[in-house]
Amino acid sequence: MRPAVEAIFPTFTSRLEGRVAWMYLDCKGLVTIGLGCLIDPESLARPLPFRFKGSDKPADPAAIGEEWHRVKDNQLLAKQGYKMAGRVTQLYLTGEGIDQLARRRIESFEATLRKYLPEWDHWPANAQLATMSMAWAMGAGFVPKFKNWWTMAKTQNWPGCAKCCGMNATGNVGLIPRNKANVALFNAADTENPDVITLSATGL
Repeated sequence: MRPAVEAIFPTFTSRLEGRVAWMYLDCKGLVTIGLGCLIDPESLARPLPFRFKGSDKPADPAAIGEEWHRVKDNQLLAKQGYKMAGRVTQLYLTGEGIDQLARRRIESFEATLRKYLPEWDHWPANAQLATMSMAWAMGAGFVPKFKNWWTMAKTQNWPGCAKCCGMNATGNVGLIPRNKANVALFNAADTENPDVITLSATGL
């Protein structure tokens, strides 16, 4: 992935997902944290460097597991939002912990994207950013499910990608601004200036 994309992605996605230090439920009832990173199932949460609010002491895996189930079992939180989850949680991630999780997630997603998109490393920055944005919302395995988009992506038809990249926002209004941003990025993808990111075109 181009360095410019790696550098801007946390800021880009935080404007869409927020930056939350404690566990909360997304609109589907899945445990989430940080820049919209799913930590569901529980096994994804236990290795993270959680600390106790107030004392700042490191939390052991047992305490992390208890917290995870406390949040997961309270499905009302999916409707009440992340602020309410903050009132019932005892653990948090530091800013560095949030950033580390995001970096690992990006690296994992990129490894998967490369399997489907052999020319990935040569793509212009705007196209990489838009595609990583799609992966962030759906998981990096989304590619074969978006067959029309995949056809356009393999031939680097960026206007075609813009027309086919829309994600179903039914029940998840947060996808609406992400869809708009992705369309703008694909339309602004420039093979002659591949390192340029046109974030202003997204309205974010």
